[in-house]
Amino acid sequence: EINFKMPSGSLDTKLSLYFTQFRDKTPTLILRGMLTLNNLSVHDMDSAPLIDMPMFTISIDSADIFAKRIVFKSILLQSPDLFVSREKTGRLNLQSVIPKQEPPPAAEKGPPEQAKPSAPEPALQIEAAELRVADGKVTFHDDATEKPFRASLPTLNVVVNHFSTVPNQATSIEVS
Repeated sequence: EINFKMPSGSLDTKLSLYFTQFRDKTPTLILRGMLTLNNLSVHDMDSAPLIDMPMFTISIDSADIFAKRIVFKSILLQSPDLFVSREKTGRLNLQSVIPKQEPPPAAEKGPPEQAKPSAPEPALQIEAAELRVADGKVTFHDDATEKPFRASLPTLNVVVNHFSTVPNQATSIEVS
């Protein structure tokens, strides 16, 4: 179930997908290229804005699907405008777009199955040379306090260099 409205947005892509079957090793499926979301606007079901973003660009150096390894050249969020509000109940407006998780159905009790040992799945590795938020804006409304609170961060710039989920890798972050 979709819990939001998207009054505008378009996706431009320039992607290449390569499949290679080797004789003596695992095949590869590699994705490379660029994705750009333009003029994205997301609202809640009451038409209140959640995020407006003129441009969100992802440049993929290499996404090795089978190896679970993604390397981004760059990720750019240009002039995102984020609207965060907390209702009197304490619930954040952004929570409304997250699908509700249904509890798994109770399984019928039967004889316990023997667990079969297996090799652990490799963890997804994500690396990015640069992640950048340029000229972002955050507007915050808190109606859960005795006296409603309003604040805004008119200009937010964030640059993350050498981001990696691989352990023991150095990352630098600059916020202004």
